[in-house]
Amino acid sequence: MKYSTYKQQETKAPLTIPYYISEGLENCANIMQRVYEAMQAGQIELRYNLTQEVVDIITHLNALVPGDESEPAFNTLHNYFEFAESMMLKVNIKNDPEICKAMEKSFRDVSIAWRQAVDRLTTK
Repeated sequence: MKYSTYKQQETKAPLTIPYYISEGLENCANIMQRVYEAMQAGQIELRYNLTQEVVDIITHLNALVPGDESEPAFNTLHNYFEFAESMMLKVNIKNDPEICKAMEKSFRDVSIAWRQAVDRLTTK
């Protein structure tokens, strides 16, 4: 790889993580909508499989976040992902549509916040 190509990729790299987080959380929100529909239809196996898909996405996104203990934003994000993962367990145990809808909203809200951060970084 040429150095100039590497430098171009290197300057784009900081934006890819927030972008992936935003997109991943939006995907989680969309899946949670399907989880809600599965709950309403009494499709327990589908509900379980979809929540596992959300857990897989969350785990992947959490691995993308740097482990810098001195950066509060990273710690907050790690804590959010741990919280979200525990809520997926609650969704399956309690089969509660309110928890499901709350997590769908939470994923959307955090996704929008990260998308706005990406927009601010790319318009400078």
